[in-house]
Amino acid sequence: MPIVTTVSQHVEDLYRLSFTTSEHHTAAINSREMRDNEDVQKRVGWFESNDPFPVSNFVMSISNRILGDEAINCHRAFKC
Repeated sequence: MPIVTTVSQHVEDLYRLSFTTSEHHTAAINSREMRDNEDVQKRVGWFESNDPFPVSNFVMSISNRILGDEAINCHRAFKC
């Protein structure tokens, strides 16, 4: 038996804890999965109606929404 298992067992005994699963937790997992799936669908719906990357004729910084045009030069960005 690995030493970690022994240590874990002693911690359980010392604090009168049990690190086993129960049927209650299984039911909680199922409801959590359903809620997570609903939340994902809400986010997908939001992104379908609010395109974060619209097609345009300019460059836009994602972090601060500063705009640039065809004159922008990324290679010289730190020299300006």
